[in-house]
Amino acid sequence: MMIYDAIVGAKPGTIPNIEFPFCADDDAIRAHRGISWGYTRHNAFEDQRQVWVIPDFGYWEWYSSKIYSYADARRQILRRANNLTWAERKPQMVWRGATKFNPMRGKLVDQASGKEWSDVRDCAGGSCFVELEDHCNYQFILYTEGATYSGRMKYQQQCKSAMIMHTIHWITHSSHLLHWDGPEQNIIKVEDDWTDLEEKVQYYLNHPQEAEAVAERGYKLFAERYQTQAAISCYFRSLFDAWGAHQGYDVNLWDENGHMRGVPFESYAVARTYLGNAPHVD
Repeated sequence: MMIYDAIVGAKPGTIPNIEFPFCADDDAIRAHRGISWGYTRHNAFEDQRQVWVIPDFGYWEWYSSKIYSYADARRQILRRANNLTWAERKPQMVWRGATKFNPMRGKLVDQASGKEWSDVRDCAGGSCFVELEDHCNYQFILYTEGATYSGRMKYQQQCKSAMIMHTIHWITHSSHLLHWDGPEQNIIKVEDDWTDLEEKVQYYLNHPQEAEAVAERGYKLFAERYQTQAAISCYFRSLFDAWGAHQGYDVNLWDENGHMRGVPFESYAVARTYLGNAPHVD
């Protein structure tokens, strides 16, 4: 749907004729072993550079996590974020997740749970999750990677809380916008082993104006610009152009018998929704 939105919202005649492989696995190289569009790539391995990174499905909906509409999730998060002052938020760092996906998460729980400045819990049993908008009740939100990237960052960045995170190993389409120092700082970076986590949290608890400034810069950059639906469509249109420039051949919509290759997206979407299957293609 995001690709469809990007196409129908574009000026007629500006979208190049392209075709592309797409892999919906969290690790496209593991599943596809070749050039493809995918949600993330690891920054340390040469073969991962074959992945052309796109915004993930959560920018439309994340049904398995009961997020049925990105637009509505944004609405709820922004409403909460803009109805809380910094002083009204809990002076704590919040994190929920399952530790089984990444040993780093287990170390986090060992080091941070039970601390006065921390609200960290392992939700392996599924009983301690925090609603998206309720993350905004905290001054600090911790982001951790899972098996690859974690899809929650896009929501957390819109809370107007200060984001804390380790070194990003799995790159998403917006990772290059994260800054942990200088005048554009919009995250608080900590070591991968969490050894400086308490020190960093305590520093920013003792310097609330600095913490709020980090949060405000992150909010303005992501919530007001790069995590909007308009920005996602813009990203896809830029991707279409870049892919088209490298494709190296022309795409013909019709086969040698005059039949359309594939089906219109509208037909596919309607058939999947109401019939439970995709329309037949000869």
